[in-house]
Amino acid sequence: MQKRNLTMDEKLADTELNNIQKAEFLIEDCADRGVNFSKEDTDKILDFAGNHENISDTVQLVTDMEEIQRQRDSYGYDFTYMTPIDTKEAALESYDRGEAVYLLYPDNTEGMAESRSEIENFEGYFGIEKEPSPDVVREQNSELIPVSKEIALEMWDKDLDVYVDGVRAESREDIENAPETAKLYLSEFQYTAQLEFEKSQRGYVDRTAEPASKNPNVIGNTPYKELGEKGQLEYFKDLKTRHALNVAKQLDEDGVKFSGLKKGNVTTITINKADKEKYEAAVAKVKASYSKSKEQAAEPKEQKVNDKKPKAEPVSKNPNVIGNTPYDELGEKGQLEYITKLKTRHALNIAKQLDEDGVKFSGLKKGTVTTITINKADKEKYEAAVARVKESYSKSKEQTAEPLADKTPVPKPAPKKPVNIAADIDKAISDSNYELYRYNLKQAAATVIEEHGAEKVSRTLAEYISRHDYDGRISEKNKEWAKSFDIPENRYPPVFHTHPAVLDGFITEAQVQIKALENSVSQPELPDVCKDKFLLPVERVELRDDHRGIPETKYYDSSVNEYFVDGIGWLDNAAYDREQKFSELSPKDFYAKVTQINCSYVDTEGRTGQIDVSKKDYDILTEKTYSKENSEAYKAAKDKLEQRKREAGIKPKPVEYYAVRQTADRKFAVATISADGLVTVAKAGIATIEEAKKALLDIYKSKQSTVKCEFVHPQTLDEKSAEIYRSQTKELPAVTYRITPNPDKKSPDTHILQEYVKNGDDTYAIGKVMAKGDYEKCNSRLANLINPPKIEAPVKTFEIYQIRRVDETRDVRFEPYERLLKAGLKPDFKTYDKMYEADVSMLSGKSTGEKLESAFYVFNQERPEDFKGHSLSVSDVVVLDDTAYYVDSVGFKPLKDFIPLEIQQSRFLDTLPQTLKGIPDNAVELEAVSDKALKLNIPPEIIREACDMVNGGESLDNMANAYEEKFTEKNAPAEEAPEIEKPKPQKKPKL
Repeated sequence: MQKRNLTMDEKLADTELNNIQKAEFLIEDCADRGVNFSKEDTDKILDFAGNHENISDTVQLVTDMEEIQRQRDSYGYDFTYMTPIDTKEAALESYDRGEAVYLLYPDNTEGMAESRSEIENFEGYFGIEKEPSPDVVREQNSELIPVSKEIALEMWDKDLDVYVDGVRAESREDIENAPETAKLYLSEFQYTAQLEFEKSQRGYVDRTAEPASKNPNVIGNTPYKELGEKGQLEYFKDLKTRHALNVAKQLDEDGVKFSGLKKGNVTTITINKADKEKYEAAVAKVKASYSKSKEQAAEPKEQKVNDKKPKAEPVSKNPNVIGNTPYDELGEKGQLEYITKLKTRHALNIAKQLDEDGVKFSGLKKGTVTTITINKADKEKYEAAVARVKESYSKSKEQTAEPLADKTPVPKPAPKKPVNIAADIDKAISDSNYELYRYNLKQAAATVIEEHGAEKVSRTLAEYISRHDYDGRISEKNKEWAKSFDIPENRYPPVFHTHPAVLDGFITEAQVQIKALENSVSQPELPDVCKDKFLLPVERVELRDDHRGIPETKYYDSSVNEYFVDGIGWLDNAAYDREQKFSELSPKDFYAKVTQINCSYVDTEGRTGQIDVSKKDYDILTEKTYSKENSEAYKAAKDKLEQRKREAGIKPKPVEYYAVRQTADRKFAVATISADGLVTVAKAGIATIEEAKKALLDIYKSKQSTVKCEFVHPQTLDEKSAEIYRSQTKELPAVTYRITPNPDKKSPDTHILQEYVKNGDDTYAIGKVMAKGDYEKCNSRLANLINPPKIEAPVKTFEIYQIRRVDETRDVRFEPYERLLKAGLKPDFKTYDKMYEADVSMLSGKSTGEKLESAFYVFNQERPEDFKGHSLSVSDVVVLDDTAYYVDSVGFKPLKDFIPLEIQQSRFLDTLPQTLKGIPDNAVELEAVSDKALKLNIPPEIIREACDMVNGGESLDNMANAYEEKFTEKNAPAEEAPEIEKPKPQKKPKL
């Protein structure tokens, strides 16, 4: 930090700094002047400085590169994804090497050079696409799909390629010894069995019997209750839903009784344990079908007899796969040679030469690069083919860039004239003027609608009205019509030169003609399964890196879950976008390859689900969902859905904002908005962008099921905090709190929650530390202090237990307590059922004995209508004030260990916050609560959490500290304790 205060000449002369450090200061100095180098140029400068002793050489290099960078910045092109080529000679050399050279235009667009002459005649910058990082390559490679280690090993044994962190495994040990953090992938090109099977079986419904349930998420041929007792059932959980449906179909064909429940992407199947072998046999058949599907998918099509050369039909419908031989037919893995990272244009020329030479090969295009695979035995033939291709490049220097073929130049089509519907409407109205102030609006509307279509004309007119709803010359009827359109606010409205009164008449006439057209077109019918359904947009999130490499979230709504693309298979939204980009097809042409769509729906009863429909049916369902005539029915369906959510206790996820900002020490920190609305550092001292990105992704992974995480720019985070501050009261509170980093750097607690107490002069004095721990713990405590949870007073109840009527309990039912003891028995909670629970106020008397006698009288002489047990008798148990009492021949016997510890803990914790709230300053009762907690072995952190919920002040804080000491002392191991049988592990209770 001291060196930063020096002038640049002093820094360059400083002998304590090495050349790389001096170069870093030179780069910073350029940044201060508004010149920012790319990562590649920065690395080039630092490498140059490290290899040259004279710093003057580095100064000259930086000066030259600064001038070059200024020229680039003023050119108007964003070089983020391009490596710039500054000279025409260097661009020609790159082109001759077979690299894709782009002409970069000042309007921030580019075009690939098709010939040497285009480069020679272009006056501007050239560029080559930057190589994407390995992570981006793996993410964008649609041919690699992530799998678990178990599946990877299983597929390796079936001779499929397995990739560890994107690198192909050479042996089974590479997979077995892969670290837990490694990501395993399979080649989708090989692993087509599931997609093939899905293609024919997706949407399986059991039609052999009446449905066991009206719930669309329930599958099976037998109701759950008819499969057997709970102990006789076997559960297969977390099955992938598609795989589970295949297993379900096989079970049904084999006559095996089963029931199942779909939960999103996973499904649980339940069978009777007696059918376990049949279930395993069904699973084996399904897996065998996958293998058959893979073999069928890999079979090459028959060759035509008339072909002179053995040119095979395309080995895959995937547009990114090239070659004349299926990958699986090239040989064993050890016999294959992979030539990776070939520029796609160069690779296609090599592929053409290999095909002409009769060399077997397979290839995969991945954007601008391609991988070609051959058998090692054909390596010399491959090298010969490459030599021929390079020779063709040399010949083409004086001729043309088109390889191995003569083509007649095709003139480029003239650019299309921009469509201006408003101007065409103005012209049509003007042309229809046959007399002063007389217009043939019927003819004008028909002309424009025929040229541009009813939908575009309607939207243009509605957009104009929505921006001019203040104009009294537009009729109220037309204004009401325009409200049915969803008009974006961030676009310029159409501009008309026609008088508004005349335009209003045109709008009325256009509506009449458009409605007549709609009525004349018969609407196609939806399948019966879709008639009671509407599309349901579901919130989705996309994580994209900003210019710094830090992820930002983009939330959007879409009813589409997956698309089935012919030749590729099922793709989610992100995979669909990647495939469309790599296919080099327009969005419209790529969408034409979609045959089925999996979408979310809500029915008229407010139930939701997913359904597979054809593209045609999806378009009809879209029209139905958003049509004006169905708006009320659609709103009613969504209202019923919201009611179901409220009844189920489902609430919207709370929103938490996070941002990464650079700190004064040139490190990074993850900041968020704490419960008090202030920007607070959640994690500091992050050294690199990569670590900051990982920290954000870890937060997203841990919170995505309970919280809506918004990753934003630091400035946006400040703006959100300011919005919260403006909504808060401006009065100074008597006590306030602030989350700060822990000043004790050696402590494992990263944060503290500090109290500040208001003085008489409106200043604040430092109070006590309210909490220590990580940011999440301190923020939770802060939230409880600001908005204390509503704690109701505990309700005292009593319970009645009676022995279950089964053969095993025949000898102990209605037996006096003494007779049980003589037989060496005692009441067992497991043999009892709870028959009744009610408020203790229904019993008379003050003492425990009086209340027990009252219970005996009431449940013999005045039994409540909702009591389903027998009259209170010997061997029954009454639980009162957390103590169990055995009904004996005479009186009641207290039972010490009747209720299991876990249940006692749960009951104690259910009312603990209410109990503490009622006695915050009663030392005697607090001690009693502490003793009972100690008896039940409640962990200290649970007691601390309950005290924090109540916000009882110092007395509860002291009680929590004292309890922690007691608990530690009680559970401290003895110095020389004899060996005893270890107790059964106890579940940690939850508050």
